Amino acid sequence: MNLEQIAEEKIEEAIANGLFDNLAGRGKALDLDDYFATPEHLRSTHAMLKTHGYVPPEVELMKEIHELEQELCSADEPRSKVIERQLMHKRTDLAMAMDRIRHQMRHSASP
Repeated sequence: MNLEQIAEEKIEEAIANGLFDNLAGRGKALDLDDYFATPEHLRSTHAMLKTHGYVPPEVELMKEIHELEQELCSADEPRSKVIERQLMHKRTDLAMAMDRIRHQMRHSASP
């Protein structure tokens, strides 16, 4: 019996035992746009990080900025000054992080 046949048997056994019944996204089409937009040599790494809930620091900063912007809409005057200062720092951190990424991409693309 070859490896492919063993794998197929194990999958069929898992299906029969209901091990796949409660998977997230069951019955929904897979969204592979991000997967194919990622360079081939990085796909498996990115997929693993995403599966295990890793969020890049830049994305986390974007989320924090969005949350602060939402909070600012309903903040009173003293609190709004604090939020505006936090926003300024987060936006600066994000701009610096994005500059670092662009710099790394330029240097990794050059021969």
